[in-house]
Amino acid sequence: LYIGDDVYFRVKGMNQFGAYVDFMQTQKISRIDIDINGILYCTASVKFIISDLGKSVFLTREEAENKLKEMK
Repeated sequence: LYIGDDVYFRVKGMNQFGAYVDFMQTQKISRIDIDINGILYCTASVKFIISDLGKSVFLTREEAENKLKEMK
C-alpha cells in the first residue's frame, strides 16, 4: 500500500427515510505512520492496520461490495 492508493470501507449512515444503512466509501491513503505497534495507514477519516484488509478495509470495489452483501 502506498500514499495515493484507493481503499474502500464500510460506512453506516442514514438514508432519506431515516433508516440506517451500510454503504461503501472510497478514500485515498493520505499518510502512513510507523510506531511501536506497527504501520498505521490513514485516509481523511479512517485509520487502519494491514490486518484490517479484507475485513473492514478493501483494495477493490468488488471485494467491498461482496463483503457488504455477505453482511446483509
